[in-house]
Amino acid sequence: MFGACVLLVYLPVNVGIVEFLRTRCVVMPGGEGAPTVETPTPVLQNVPFPSKLQTKRNLASNWKRFRRVWTNYEVASRLAKQSKEERTATLLTCFGPDALEIVDGLSFASEEERKDIDVVLEILDAFCVGETNEICERYQFNKRDQESGESVDSYVAALRTLAKKCNYGSLLDSLIRDRIVVGIRDNGTRKRLLQEPKLDQMY
Repeated sequence: MFGACVLLVYLPVNVGIVEFLRTRCVVMPGGEGAPTVETPTPVLQNVPFPSKLQTKRNLASNWKRFRRVWTNYEVASRLAKQSKEERTATLLTCFGPDALEIVDGLSFASEEERKDIDVVLEILDAFCVGETNEICERYQFNKRDQESGESVDSYVAALRTLAKKCNYGSLLDSLIRDRIVVGIRDNGTRKRLLQEPKLDQMY
């Protein structure tokens, strides 16, 4: 009468049959009305792991770079579709021993939080980046010269990225302009820039 369902008790009065069948009957495997079981999406093994997190020198910059690579890796490898615990374990596997020691020393509210990828990334963001040090950010900006083989466009883009955290306000564009003139590698180009009265309109 009920196909693949085996009734456990008699149908109570005033209980809808659909609700009753949903909550009080057992669906036999393979029977009609059996729930669809989704096949887990496998992680692609041919996508290379991100390089380990470098903890020396500028940890904040290294972490931001690692975080971008990690996000792309999760999407490309389909790891983002797996459980939070598996994603966390994979993240820690990528870290390397030095970074793993940092994670071990961080404070979590519970052991469950240590397995929650969202919580782990949030705590690492706070630890590695923290509050912006304006003096440090301006130092990095003012020390940034054009590198060998780096195009002018790439150099200007790098300066604009560095300047975002310098809190220069209305002076931002003029200070980027000055940094271009000082940091550009070719002296001939620098001389031409210094002779240009309307340099603000040139970059």
